Amino acid sequence: MTANRVPEAFDPEFLAMLVCPENKEPLHLASHALIDRTNALIAEGKVASANGVTVTEQIEHGLVRRDLTRLYPVYDGIVTLLVDEAIPLSPDLADLARAGA
Repeated sequence: MTANRVPEAFDPEFLAMLVCPENKEPLHLASHALIDRTNALIAEGKVASANGVTVTEQIEHGLVRRDLTRLYPVYDGIVTLLVDEAIPLSPDLADLARAGA
């Protein structure tokens, strides 16, 4: 998997239709910096999904909720829009998301 590959299906019109399944806020593509840092933390075993399960698979890309508190991962070109599988963003990761927004 390549962390910097932007899913082809995520054109602006498609992204405009996607919202967070939890609170219906808009989503935007995560920055490469956020994906790279998240993957580094995944490799260290320091990332858990919203349901508390440790994330072990590197993510290709992701969608960030407007309030910068959740990252919905993309695996094999498919975004995982499940509330329990979202990755809560710590303050330092939220700063990376803010910088890339």
